[in-house]
Amino acid sequence: MIGVTSNTWVSARTPVASGTEILNSDRAFYWLAHSPTHSRILLRSSAYPDPNWPDAQGRNWDTTLDILFAGVDTLKIRSHYEGLNITTASSAETVRIKESTPSIELDDALVFVLQSQGETDYVVASGVGWRDDVLNPVRHSHFTHVDPDQPFWPTQALDHIYPSSHAASVEDLIAALAAHPATRPHRERHRWAFLVMTRVDRGLQKIPDISGAGVFLTRQDAEDAVALISPHVAACWIEDVPIAI
Repeated sequence: MIGVTSNTWVSARTPVASGTEILNSDRAFYWLAHSPTHSRILLRSSAYPDPNWPDAQGRNWDTTLDILFAGVDTLKIRSHYEGLNITTASSAETVRIKESTPSIELDDALVFVLQSQGETDYVVASGVGWRDDVLNPVRHSHFTHVDPDQPFWPTQALDHIYPSSHAASVEDLIAALAAHPATRPHRERHRWAFLVMTRVDRGLQKIPDISGAGVFLTRQDAEDAVALISPHVAACWIEDVPIAI
């Protein structure tokens, strides 16, 4: 069993011997997400911290184990694994995979072999990494990042994947706000709110004053507020803000 805060990253830029074991876990994994950005695939083994709700083997886990393949060129994987061993391919395995798909380019990639329950899959990618840690309720994966130029809460497990697929209704938001803290689930969905911002020029001070004028649950309401406020300020605009549910 892999311990808390374990992690690693292996890429084609770092020499790796054939047959090197990267991960060996008896936990269950499933295909969570794919992002065309940097051609990424994310596999997950979810946490089962509640003793009343163990995993399929009757075990409890406090941690979430995420596996990220980046720069994926070719893959043969399943949607679900019961136990998983990942190694870099041996020379013989690389030859067999190359023969099955001659168009594969291996100059800037590695072949990773996935073994589970006596069956073998593979991923040809520039790198693979995994992290096993307690997943904060407002994080969707261990591989989410915040862009310093546009800092806001990441709403998906990977960037640029179906941005509206986890959008919640106003009723869902109200129910989430009213729920008891002990029963609130992991923040896997979101509701977009629309923040109306204003800029007021302070005359001789020459210091613009930027502040929020109101938050609205529909864009139409926000646009109506902008129309009302705009004639009285130097600038008025709408910023979309995701509310974690």
